[in-house]
Amino acid sequence: MQRQKPTFAMDRQTLGAVRAGMETREKTFLLRFTLEAQIPEALFEEEDFEEDAWLDEWEVDIKPGLIRAVFAQLRATPAWSARVRNRGVSPLDEIEIVVTRR
Repeated sequence: MQRQKPTFAMDRQTLGAVRAGMETREKTFLLRFTLEAQIPEALFEEEDFEEDAWLDEWEVDIKPGLIRAVFAQLRATPAWSARVRNRGVSPLDEIEIVVTRR
């Protein structure tokens, strides 16, 4: 029985850097938003009160504009590129943007 060599998964960009003899360095920068809503207790008693409407407002009205603004700023700097990386976390909870110096 012949032993198989271990394989390692790399994204296209990392694989290209390895083949080109480049070293990739990484730093993490975290910009965290903590969402809060102050809801008067009287509202909970109303029949038509939607408890999560404030979260819907964030997801529909605010968050997309923030993400567009981040990408617009990054595109304004030609030496850098940006892309979204999905690590299996719901986009309702996290959006990771990989910013690469070309």
